Amino acid sequence: MVYLVLLALPFCFNRLLFTNFFRILTAVDELTPSNPIISFLVTAPCNRAYSNTFSPLALVCTPSELFTNGSLNTFAKRTNVDTDNRLICYDILDLGKQLMPIGMLVVLDSILNRITANRAKGKNTFIFIDEIYLLFQHEYSANFLFTLWKRVRKYGAYATGITQNVDDLLQSHTARTMLANSEFIIMLNQAPTDRIELAKLLNISDNQLSYITNVGAGHGLIKVGSSLIPFANKFPKNTKLYKLMTTKPGEGV
Repeated sequence: MVYLVLLALPFCFNRLLFTNFFRILTAVDELTPSNPIISFLVTAPCNRAYSNTFSPLALVCTPSELFTNGSLNTFAKRTNVDTDNRLICYDILDLGKQLMPIGMLVVLDSILNRITANRAKGKNTFIFIDEIYLLFQHEYSANFLFTLWKRVRKYGAYATGITQNVDDLLQSHTARTMLANSEFIIMLNQAPTDRIELAKLLNISDNQLSYITNVGAGHGLIKVGSSLIPFANKFPKNTKLYKLMTTKPGEGV
Protein backbone atom coordinates (compact mmCIF):
# COMPACT_ATOMS: atom_id res chain seq x y z
CA MET A 1 0.00 0.00 0.00
CA VAL A 2 2.89 2.34 0.61
CA TYR A 3 3.87 2.27 -3.05
CA LEU A 4 0.40 3.15 -4.27
CA VAL A 5 0.20 6.17 -2.00
CA LEU A 6 3.64 7.32 -3.10
CA LEU A 7 2.72 7.05 -6.76
CA ALA A 8 -0.47 8.95 -6.20
CA LEU A 9 1.10 11.82 -4.26
CA PRO A 10 1.69 14.01 -7.33
CA PHE A 11 -2.01 13.73 -8.17
CA CYS A 12 -3.45 14.73 -4.84
CA PHE A 13 -2.26 15.44 -1.34
CA ASN A 14 -4.71 16.64 1.26
CA ARG A 15 -5.58 15.64 4.77
CA LEU A 16 -9.19 14.77 4.05
CA LEU A 17 -8.22 12.32 1.31
CA PHE A 18 -5.86 10.28 3.45
CA THR A 19 -8.14 10.46 6.50
CA ASN A 20 -10.96 8.92 4.45
CA PHE A 21 -8.59 6.42 2.85
CA PHE A 22 -7.26 4.95 6.08
CA ARG A 23 -10.74 5.08 7.66
CA ILE A 24 -11.98 2.77 4.91
CA LEU A 25 -8.92 0.53 5.31
CA THR A 26 -9.78 0.23 9.00
CA ALA A 27 -13.35 -0.72 8.13
CA VAL A 28 -12.21 -3.66 5.98
CA ASP A 29 -9.46 -4.69 8.38
CA GLU A 30 -11.50 -7.56 9.82
CA LEU A 31 -11.76 -9.10 6.35
CA THR A 32 -8.07 -8.72 5.57
CA PRO A 33 -5.98 -11.91 5.57
CA SER A 34 -2.81 -12.05 7.67
CA ASN A 35 -0.63 -11.69 4.56
CA PRO A 36 -2.63 -9.48 2.16
CA ILE A 37 -1.59 -8.43 -1.32
CA ILE A 38 -1.88 -4.87 -2.59
CA SER A 39 -4.91 -5.50 -4.81
CA PHE A 40 -6.90 -6.86 -1.83
CA LEU A 41 -6.17 -3.74 0.24
CA VAL A 42 -7.13 -1.41 -2.58
CA THR A 43 -10.18 -3.07 -4.18
CA ALA A 44 -12.63 -2.67 -1.27
CA PRO A 45 -11.74 0.97 -0.41
CA CYS A 46 -11.79 1.98 -4.06
CA ASN A 47 -15.15 0.35 -4.76
CA ARG A 48 -16.61 2.44 -1.95
CA ALA A 49 -14.89 5.54 -3.29
CA TYR A 50 -16.33 5.09 -6.78
CA SER A 51 -19.82 4.79 -5.33
CA ASN A 52 -19.44 8.37 -4.06
CA THR A 53 -19.06 10.80 -6.96
CA PHE A 54 -17.45 13.46 -4.79
CA SER A 55 -15.05 11.19 -2.89
CA PRO A 56 -11.50 12.60 -2.95
CA LEU A 57 -10.25 9.04 -2.50
CA ALA A 58 -11.10 8.36 -6.15
CA LEU A 59 -8.12 10.55 -7.08
CA VAL A 60 -5.84 8.00 -5.41
CA CYS A 61 -7.67 4.95 -6.72
CA THR A 62 -7.67 5.95 -10.38
CA PRO A 63 -3.87 6.14 -10.89
CA SER A 64 -3.37 3.16 -8.59
CA GLU A 65 -5.55 0.82 -10.65
CA LEU A 66 -2.83 0.46 -13.27
CA PHE A 67 -0.61 -1.18 -10.64
CA THR A 68 -3.28 -3.25 -8.87
CA ASN A 69 -5.60 -4.56 -11.58
CA GLY A 70 -4.09 -3.17 -14.78
CA SER A 71 -1.27 -4.17 -17.11
CA LEU A 72 1.43 -3.23 -14.56
CA ASN A 73 0.09 -5.44 -11.76
CA THR A 74 3.23 -7.58 -11.54
CA PHE A 75 3.81 -6.68 -7.89
CA ALA A 76 0.14 -6.97 -6.90
CA LYS A 77 0.37 -10.76 -6.72
CA ARG A 78 1.79 -13.25 -4.27
CA THR A 79 5.44 -14.11 -4.71
CA ASN A 80 6.48 -17.55 -5.97
CA VAL A 81 9.89 -17.23 -4.26
CA ASP A 82 10.72 -18.48 -0.77
CA THR A 83 11.77 -15.20 0.86
CA ASP A 84 13.01 -17.09 3.92
CA ASN A 85 16.01 -18.37 1.96
CA ARG A 86 19.42 -17.56 3.40
CA LEU A 87 20.53 -16.02 0.08
CA ILE A 88 18.15 -13.96 -2.06
CA CYS A 89 19.01 -12.30 -5.38
CA TYR A 90 16.78 -9.57 -6.81
CA ASP A 91 17.17 -9.05 -10.56
CA ILE A 92 15.51 -5.91 -11.95
CA LEU A 93 17.23 -6.02 -15.36
CA ASP A 94 14.13 -7.02 -17.34
CA LEU A 95 11.71 -4.59 -15.68
CA GLY A 96 10.21 -2.15 -18.19
CA LYS A 97 10.59 1.60 -17.96
CA GLN A 98 7.18 2.03 -16.30
CA LEU A 99 7.66 -0.78 -13.78
CA MET A 100 11.24 0.10 -12.86
CA PRO A 101 10.49 2.81 -10.21
CA ILE A 102 7.88 0.77 -8.31
CA GLY A 103 9.93 -2.40 -8.79
CA MET A 104 12.97 -0.88 -7.11
CA LEU A 105 10.80 0.33 -4.24
CA VAL A 106 9.35 -3.15 -3.77
CA VAL A 107 12.85 -4.66 -3.70
CA LEU A 108 14.22 -2.09 -1.24
CA ASP A 109 11.20 -2.49 1.03
CA SER A 110 11.60 -6.27 0.97
CA ILE A 111 15.27 -5.89 1.92
CA LEU A 112 14.39 -3.54 4.78
CA ASN A 113 11.79 -6.02 6.06
CA ARG A 114 14.38 -8.82 6.00
CA ILE A 115 16.90 -6.64 7.86
CA THR A 116 14.31 -5.87 10.53
CA ALA A 117 13.39 -9.55 10.89
CA ASN A 118 17.05 -10.60 11.12
CA ARG A 119 17.69 -7.95 13.75
CA ALA A 120 14.95 -9.43 15.94
CA LYS A 121 16.66 -12.84 15.60
CA GLY A 122 20.09 -11.41 16.40
CA LYS A 123 21.39 -12.06 12.88
CA ASN A 124 23.52 -9.85 10.63
CA THR A 125 22.45 -9.04 7.07
CA PHE A 126 24.83 -8.42 4.17
CA ILE A 127 23.48 -6.42 1.20
CA PHE A 128 25.31 -6.18 -2.13
CA ILE A 129 23.85 -3.82 -4.76
CA ASP A 130 25.39 -4.22 -8.21
CA GLU A 131 25.09 -1.30 -10.66
CA ILE A 132 23.91 0.86 -7.79
CA TYR A 133 23.82 3.95 -10.03
CA LEU A 134 20.55 2.67 -11.54
CA LEU A 135 18.73 3.26 -8.25
CA PHE A 136 19.60 6.95 -8.35
CA GLN A 137 17.90 7.49 -11.70
CA HIS A 138 14.51 7.60 -9.94
CA GLU A 139 13.70 9.99 -7.11
CA TYR A 140 11.68 7.59 -4.95
CA SER A 141 14.21 4.73 -5.03
CA ALA A 142 17.12 7.16 -4.48
CA ASN A 143 15.51 8.65 -1.37
CA PHE A 144 14.52 5.22 -0.03
CA LEU A 145 18.07 3.89 -0.55
CA PHE A 146 19.55 6.99 1.11
CA THR A 147 17.41 6.37 4.21
CA LEU A 148 18.19 2.64 4.21
CA TRP A 149 21.93 3.34 3.79
CA LYS A 150 21.96 5.45 6.95
CA ARG A 151 19.79 3.13 9.05
CA VAL A 152 21.00 -0.39 8.30
CA ARG A 153 24.18 -0.19 10.40
CA LYS A 154 22.05 0.24 13.51
CA TYR A 155 20.11 -2.88 12.53
CA GLY A 156 23.18 -5.11 12.24
CA ALA A 157 23.32 -4.89 8.44
CA TYR A 158 26.16 -4.03 6.07
CA ALA A 159 25.40 -2.46 2.69
CA THR A 160 27.83 -2.53 -0.25
CA GLY A 161 27.27 -0.65 -3.50
CA ILE A 162 29.09 -1.69 -6.69
CA THR A 163 29.36 0.28 -9.94
CA GLN A 164 31.64 0.92 -12.90
CA ASN A 165 29.73 4.08 -13.81
CA VAL A 166 31.15 6.47 -11.22
CA ASP A 167 30.49 9.53 -13.38
CA ASP A 168 26.79 8.60 -13.73
CA LEU A 169 26.60 7.92 -9.98
CA LEU A 170 28.10 11.28 -9.01
CA GLN A 171 25.54 13.20 -11.05
CA SER A 172 23.11 12.51 -8.21
CA HIS A 173 23.45 14.79 -5.18
CA THR A 174 22.05 12.00 -2.98
CA ALA A 175 24.66 9.55 -4.25
CA ARG A 176 27.48 12.05 -3.70
CA THR A 177 26.35 12.54 -0.10
CA MET A 178 26.22 8.77 0.49
CA LEU A 179 29.66 8.25 -1.04
CA ALA A 180 31.24 11.10 0.91
CA ASN A 181 29.85 9.70 4.18
CA SER A 182 30.89 6.09 3.49
CA GLU A 183 33.72 4.93 5.77
CA PHE A 184 35.04 2.20 3.47
CA ILE A 185 35.53 2.62 -0.30
CA ILE A 186 37.54 0.49 -2.74
CA MET A 187 38.57 2.22 -5.97
CA LEU A 188 40.08 0.26 -8.87
CA ASN A 189 41.32 1.67 -12.19
CA GLN A 190 39.28 4.79 -13.01
CA ALA A 191 38.54 6.71 -16.20
CA PRO A 192 39.94 10.29 -16.39
CA THR A 193 36.58 12.00 -15.75
CA ASP A 194 35.86 9.67 -12.83
CA ARG A 195 39.26 10.36 -11.26
CA ILE A 196 38.67 14.10 -11.32
CA GLU A 197 35.28 13.82 -9.59
CA LEU A 198 36.54 11.33 -7.00
CA ALA A 199 39.57 13.52 -6.26
CA LYS A 200 37.30 16.48 -5.53
CA LEU A 201 34.86 14.48 -3.42
CA LEU A 202 37.35 12.42 -1.39
CA ASN A 203 40.28 14.86 -1.33
CA ILE A 204 42.68 12.56 -3.22
CA SER A 205 46.11 13.99 -4.06
CA ASP A 206 47.74 13.74 -7.51
CA ASN A 207 50.25 11.24 -6.17
CA GLN A 208 47.48 9.04 -4.75
CA LEU A 209 45.55 9.25 -8.04
CA SER A 210 48.43 7.44 -9.75
CA TYR A 211 47.29 4.25 -7.98
CA ILE A 212 43.99 4.30 -9.88
CA THR A 213 45.39 5.56 -13.21
CA ASN A 214 46.06 2.99 -15.96
CA VAL A 215 46.69 0.20 -13.45
CA GLY A 216 46.11 -3.52 -13.83
CA ALA A 217 43.40 -5.70 -12.31
CA GLY A 218 43.61 -5.95 -8.53
CA HIS A 219 45.33 -2.58 -8.07
CA GLY A 220 43.76 0.53 -6.57
CA LEU A 221 43.07 2.64 -3.50
CA ILE A 222 41.19 1.86 -0.31
CA LYS A 223 39.59 4.67 1.68
CA VAL A 224 39.18 3.80 5.36
CA GLY A 225 37.85 6.71 7.38
CA SER A 226 40.07 9.66 6.44
CA SER A 227 42.99 7.45 5.31
CA LEU A 228 43.80 6.42 1.73
CA ILE A 229 45.82 3.22 1.28
CA PRO A 230 47.15 1.90 -2.06
CA PHE A 231 46.97 -1.86 -2.64
CA ALA A 232 48.04 -4.50 -5.16
CA ASN A 233 46.15 -7.78 -4.93
CA LYS A 234 47.69 -10.24 -7.38
CA PHE A 235 45.64 -13.42 -7.20
CA PRO A 236 47.14 -16.65 -8.62
CA LYS A 237 45.29 -17.59 -11.80
CA ASN A 238 46.08 -21.30 -11.57
CA THR A 239 43.72 -21.85 -8.64
CA LYS A 240 40.14 -23.10 -8.40
CA LEU A 241 39.19 -20.05 -6.34
CA TYR A 242 40.32 -17.72 -9.12
CA LYS A 243 38.23 -19.63 -11.65
CA LEU A 244 35.20 -19.31 -9.38
CA MET A 245 35.66 -15.56 -8.91
CA THR A 246 36.78 -14.32 -12.33
CA THR A 247 34.27 -12.70 -14.67
CA LYS A 248 36.56 -12.78 -17.71
CA PRO A 249 35.18 -14.92 -20.58
CA GLY A 250 36.99 -18.23 -20.94
CA GLU A 251 38.67 -18.12 -17.51
CA GLY A 252 35.79 -19.32 -15.36
CA VAL A 253 34.79 -22.81 -14.32
